[in-house]
Amino acid sequence: MADPATISLVSVGSVVIAEGVKFLYGQAAELLKRMRERSKQEDSAAREAAVLPTRVALPPAIPGEAFAVDVRVEDIEMLRPDLEYLLDHFSGFERGFKDLDLEDEATLKHVAALRKAVETLLGRQFTFSNEARPRMPTMATRIVADEVHGALTAIRAKTITAGNASVDLKIGILGKDGTAIGIDVDNFGNTPAQQP
Repeated sequence: MADPATISLVSVGSVVIAEGVKFLYGQAAELLKRMRERSKQEDSAAREAAVLPTRVALPPAIPGEAFAVDVRVEDIEMLRPDLEYLLDHFSGFERGFKDLDLEDEATLKHVAALRKAVETLLGRQFTFSNEARPRMPTMATRIVADEVHGALTAIRAKTITAGNASVDLKIGILGKDGTAIGIDVDNFGNTPAQQP
């Protein structure tokens, strides 16, 4: 069975996907580079609180307007292992000595993974030209608490059928009766059956 993350890529032409991958590769590589440069200049506490102001101009393969976003260094660091793996995977293509094999399901999965990582960092969905991809809602929350002695839930939902959800919890002290839950969802991915 095909991976749902790659199904929408099937209808997109190879030139559009190639241009899209170059854009995604460039964004990921630049963010990693800027994070590393900044980490040489700051201590760990300043790095954790830091953001990288980023201006993004979209290529013709991804319809939309240019935008500005502050990317948290902490988020880049969290995704760094995945980004480095994906950049390594696409480096031959980016350097021009390897083609993208769009007949290969693994390649499509890598394209989808790179896109999801960059979307997470930049806070936008990037849909390629002529791609039949539904708009995905995004939920994101960040909670910083010195102490938690009761129940803390960042996101609580009965059903999430599609989209992205991310939670960043920072708790100094979790008391003996304290609980901290990032995402609490009754049903994720499918609409629940209707009760008679």
